[in-house]
Amino acid sequence: MQGQARRLQGHLPRGPPHCCSHGSLPFKVNHQCSSGLQAVADVAAAIKAGYYDIGIGAGLESMSINSIAREGQVNPKISAFQKAQDCLLPMGITSENVAHRYGVTRQEQDQAASESHRRAAAAMASRKLKDEIVPVPTKIVDPKTGEEKEVVISVDDGIRPGTTTSGLAKLKPVLEKHGTTTAGNSSQVSDGAGAVLLMKRSVALKKGLPILGVFRSFIAVGVDLAVMGAGLTVAIPAAVKFTYLLFFF
Repeated sequence: MQGQARRLQGHLPRGPPHCCSHGSLPFKVNHQCSSGLQAVADVAAAIKAGYYDIGIGAGLESMSINSIAREGQVNPKISAFQKAQDCLLPMGITSENVAHRYGVTRQEQDQAASESHRRAAAAMASRKLKDEIVPVPTKIVDPKTGEEKEVVISVDDGIRPGTTTSGLAKLKPVLEKHGTTTAGNSSQVSDGAGAVLLMKRSVALKKGLPILGVFRSFIAVGVDLAVMGAGLTVAIPAAVKFTYLLFFF
């Protein structure tokens, strides 16, 4: 989790009375968008190594609090190195780069976005995700009146039921005149948090807990920074191959 002592701030209100008892200590990692996933992987690795039996991997992001714009001044020496410059590319531009380099059409992106919202809306309507979402009381400010009011967030409000490919096709590109990235086929700017409880199978069985999932492998693979979003096309096959090796060799 990013931010000064934020992992401790999130742990203390509802956590055990002594957060550092029995040798346990909250720690944070910074892997940008995949910080939460990295936290889960770190906890799983520590459990596998025998450092402890139970751990929680969590992540949070608050785009309503953190500025989207880059803070501070960029070192001018960066301009002398193209790879260093690529580190500063916005996600929207890297999205356009992926589309150009790999031939991903606007229609394909709109279809993927529409199907994603359809599936998410269906899951929400069937209440399949009910037990996965913890209602969060918070405060919001009306952008028009400035009035602050308390609300309880109990569903993912980023899901847009009724989204269609034809409707998305009417939106204009937001970054390049002839680009393919729109407000409809991009991930929204939002706040969110998630946590995963992990433990040794023997410990879970001893405690009478159901096994909801198994952590098999984790791999982080670097790609050309200009097409950052293509990383999963390399990482997923590598993770699957690693899992195969674990089982058969």
